[in-house]
Amino acid sequence: MREMMKADTDPVPDHAPAYQKSKAVIVLQLLKRWRNVRYDLRSGRRPPSIMLAERVASAANQTDTLADELHLQAKHLLALFDGAQAEGKLIRIVNPRCETDVFTDRWPLTLAEQRMFINDLRDLVANVDRLVTGCELEEMQAIMVALFGEKPTVEIFKSYAESIGSTIRDGRSFHVPGSGRLAAPAVALGAAVTARPTAPHTFHHGKTRG
Repeated sequence: MREMMKADTDPVPDHAPAYQKSKAVIVLQLLKRWRNVRYDLRSGRRPPSIMLAERVASAANQTDTLADELHLQAKHLLALFDGAQAEGKLIRIVNPRCETDVFTDRWPLTLAEQRMFINDLRDLVANVDRLVTGCELEEMQAIMVALFGEKPTVEIFKSYAESIGSTIRDGRSFHVPGSGRLAAPAVALGAAVTARPTAPHTFHHGKTRG
């Protein structure tokens, strides 16, 4: 939990390769990037980063792949918010080390605001489900644009296309036997971590939290 909080308040430098980070830390960064894409054009507050960090930490690293970890974490968040909404309550997430520190004290403020995020989560789960179960490269790129934005996705797939060319020249392949597809979700998701900066957030003792 302490490592997740540190990752949330002290971002890993952009040049750090994905393989040096745990799946949970990468997924937290991906979730923040996805949230920013969703909320950049909306008014009002966005789901706080520290809340996402606490929730990701609570269900961290129970999977074998990065795509599966993102899928699990998205479903975990959706189930949590769905449960609160069904009871007509606003989600309440506190610091596990200090119950008086409420991570959701300023967001969400209304059930309508909470419902909007639930709808976002449903869309995220559905899209990541397509990545996990397998899809053609063109559809994968469209999903990545929807989740993380056009500019980083174009950069990711340009780099990926170059890596495919290099792999084929070396006699290796990303092809999934019997599927007609190229296996790229984990590669693309990992690359998305450093492709677009996340917004700052304010946190305890003058640090940022968002």
